Amino acid sequence: MAKPNVVTVTTNRPVLRHVTRALVSAGLRVRECGFDRETLSTELEQAADLYVIDGDEQFLAADWLLREIARRDLGKKVIVFAAADA
Repeated sequence: MAKPNVVTVTTNRPVLRHVTRALVSAGLRVRECGFDRETLSTELEQAADLYVIDGDEQFLAADWLLREIARRDLGKKVIVFAAADA
């Protein structure tokens, strides 16, 4: 059985490292991507089983990405994480 594909979208290296480590240890295949729209558009040409998006880092790019996932009908499995303002 093929491992599920997960795309993580962040340029925060510590976040990327921790999220990737957790997902890989759970048996998932992880593709890493930043918020560059050209790179994201290329990445979206291959649908993933799950998208994990850092909503804190670049919220306008995250908003665009969520709309693109919906527009391209790439699935409904998306996790957006963000810290609450203190």
